[in-house]
Amino acid sequence: MSKRKTNQQKLKTAQVEQISAYLDGELLAEDSARTAERIKRDATWGRTARSFEMVDSTLEAWQPALLRRDLTGSILAAAHRRPARPAWLRVAAPLAAAAAVLLIVMLYQVVNPPAGAQRNGVMAGGNGAAARVVEDAVLAQVPEEDRFVVANLDVIENMDVLANFETLEAMDRLAARKNGDL
Repeated sequence: MSKRKTNQQKLKTAQVEQISAYLDGELLAEDSARTAERIKRDATWGRTARSFEMVDSTLEAWQPALLRRDLTGSILAAAHRRPARPAWLRVAAPLAAAAAVLLIVMLYQVVNPPAGAQRNGVMAGGNGAAARVVEDAVLAQVPEEDRFVVANLDVIENMDVLANFETLEAMDRLAARKNGDL
């Protein structure tokens, strides 16, 4: 910024507002006459008044750019041309979203069933009689000595328990050999 102060910076805010009010015709007759006299006598007041008058005349002379045509009609016409969404789509879109969420939940449960929810390949909680028939058919195909383990797979869930079961079987066989059963 230059070292030279502008006219408005030399005057107090109240003085600048008084000049502006004088130019806008907002002062009483007595105040208006005093302000006019001060503008004539004081160079700073005179420069400030002339700069305000220049701004006023520039603003009065300014004309907004004229548009070649009225855009209001074409905007409204374009808005009316846009097809409305059909009623069935307003109902189908939320239903499709809900169906997609339900499908994801169902697929997740099939891929990751809750612990103990699956027994011998048959989901628990189904038709009790049908599930039992399938379960019995599966157990009939399992060797006699493994049926207990297969029938209780929902209880025996971790490999440590199965390893311990094998250890118990080995101990039973060892005891049987000692007793001469084998």
